[in-house]
Amino acid sequence: MIARYTRPAMGRIWSDENKYRMWLEVEATASETLAEAGIVPHAAARAIRAYGDVDVNPFELMRRRGSPNAWSLPDDTTITLRGDADGARRLADQLIGRGFDIAYSYRKRSEAPFPHAILNTQLFLDYPNAGSHFDYRLIPITVNCYGQHAIARQGGLARFAAIADERLDPSGPTPARCFALGRAVAQAFRDTDLRVALVASSSWSHAFLTDKTWHITPDTDADRRLYQLFVDRDYQTWQATPSRDIVDSGQHEMLNWFCLTGAVDELGLELSWSELVATDVFNSNKCFAAFTEGGAR
Repeated sequence: MIARYTRPAMGRIWSDENKYRMWLEVEATASETLAEAGIVPHAAARAIRAYGDVDVNPFELMRRRGSPNAWSLPDDTTITLRGDADGARRLADQLIGRGFDIAYSYRKRSEAPFPHAILNTQLFLDYPNAGSHFDYRLIPITVNCYGQHAIARQGGLARFAAIADERLDPSGPTPARCFALGRAVAQAFRDTDLRVALVASSSWSHAFLTDKTWHITPDTDADRRLYQLFVDRDYQTWQATPSRDIVDSGQHEMLNWFCLTGAVDELGLELSWSELVATDVFNSNKCFAAFTEGGAR
């Protein structure tokens, strides 16, 4: 269009930026449709969520599963997750420039609860208010933790009768690749004036994912082996853990911790306190850790 004869509003509609945004909307919608049909994993349809503010129902998934919420709030309660769309776009650019072909999305998948791993982070960091007073902006980064079980088991509990002849999906990213991604995220933020909290939203071994324990208990021995590497800062051995060992021990979601430790190692953070809480009663083992600034690399 000829700039001198174009009104600003019309110019924005026909701008290259808006054209690419519309192309992305089409691609995002197509990817979500393929995910709904089970042709591609949901995690492959989006990784970085470049959202603005989003109003979500924090108890939608709990309600669908018949679980009460710990706050005894009405089922139709909503809270606002404050996004950082511009920051997410910059991060995606930075990661692509560092060799990670990261996917991203501009809107929540329709007809589905908001991802609980992201939502629960806000709920529990602002526990007294059930996440309603959390004013910090979020850039969610999702990882295909479930890999071979993403579609085959829908990332959930499978009956053993169905496992015998299941067709496994391709593997998710390796621990080493997740470690490298965390390192790249830290590099992207290190030279800014922002204060950034990196949160790995996951437990360690899950009973319902551990076939060898008949889905009764987590693989605590495997967790303790990795925990010792973690506290010893033996990140070379830690990130070299084979994907098959992660899946075999029901540690699928620990891929988020490999991302976190990549950032920790890149920034030279020191582990000041940590504890592994094991259980034979509940579904998963939990790890807690606090880091302090050390010698940056």
